[in-house]
Amino acid sequence: MEGRLVSPNSRTYIGSGKVAEIKSKINALVVENVIFGDELSAGRLRNLEKAFGGEVASAQMEYQLPRLTKMWTYLVRQAGGQVKGMGEKQIELVKRI
Repeated sequence: MEGRLVSPNSRTYIGSGKVAEIKSKINALVVENVIFGDELSAGRLRNLEKAFGGEVASAQMEYQLPRLTKMWTYLVRQAGGQVKGMGEKQIELVKRI
């Protein structure tokens, strides 16, 4: 088990040696993307972005995009119990209250 982490590094998910290795390969091979097979926290993304000098955050945003599709559905017209119309928008309801 030489050089293996027992648990993920709290700052970067990978060890400092692996960060240095990836950074040198990024520079030598002109790599545009580094992909991790696990979800990274915001702090780890920020630390990796600093270490690699790239846009790690944009990949995270692309990953989250499909999960945000129904996040604001409460702002569309609600099907109310009244016969008239489609119901009122959540914004109108809040204003009325």
